[in-house]
Amino acid sequence: MAIRAMLAAIILMYVCVCVCVCVCVCSGLRKLVFGNFSYAMGEFYRGIYKTAQVKQLQKFVPSLKSSDVMKLVSFNLFAFCLLNSAYN
Repeated sequence: MAIRAMLAAIILMYVCVCVCVCVCVCSGLRKLVFGNFSYAMGEFYRGIYKTAQVKQLQKFVPSLKSSDVMKLVSFNLFAFCLLNSAYN
């Protein structure tokens, strides 16, 4: 299991480095990333906290309750758990 976690950590770091290099080099991508950064962070926040997602969805479906929404594991939480297991 430790080897799988280390491999996932290496792949995740490689992807992060590639994205950072592309953002630094390509001015069009830089504008795209920084122009939509707050929107992306809001989506990330709603992906972690179910109550925030329900509050957003209630704008479209006012009768929606938290018990009506099922929480699915996102890739970000999966990657965090996988990386966290490497250190335990």
